[in-house]
Amino acid sequence: MSKKGQEGTSTGTIIGVLIGFLLLVVMGYFIYNFFGTLDKGRETFTPNQIDIKVQACKAFVSVGAKESFCNFQELEKNTYLNCDHDKVKEALINEDYDISGLNCEKTPEQYCRDTKTNKGDNFNDQITVNGEKCVKLGVSK
Repeated sequence: MSKKGQEGTSTGTIIGVLIGFLLLVVMGYFIYNFFGTLDKGRETFTPNQIDIKVQACKAFVSVGAKESFCNFQELEKNTYLNCDHDKVKEALINEDYDISGLNCEKTPEQYCRDTKTNKGDNFNDQITVNGEKCVKLGVSK
């Protein structure tokens, strides 16, 4: 394999480099998938969506409309939000609205269960309720 004055790369070195490269690719794939799925079950709302909901919630609080405060409203296809969402409540409290007596009894999980019951086979477990997908809340098809 080697001639006088020439050096060649041994087969063992080539195999070692190929195995190292393959390990790097596999590790990269798993790291990418791990960090890519950390937040897939949780949806975030745009500031505009939160602001619109906060404005509606201010009106509900002003007139003491607990039912409207707690009703889940569709912001966009398959995305529902009520005034009991943490960011909405935080905005209301920051603007000195008293929401102490407005505790919602229906949780996002209960809303998902009710929707599943009502829609039957047409239920979409990817519906997002107050930032959580129904499937992550334990309600799936």
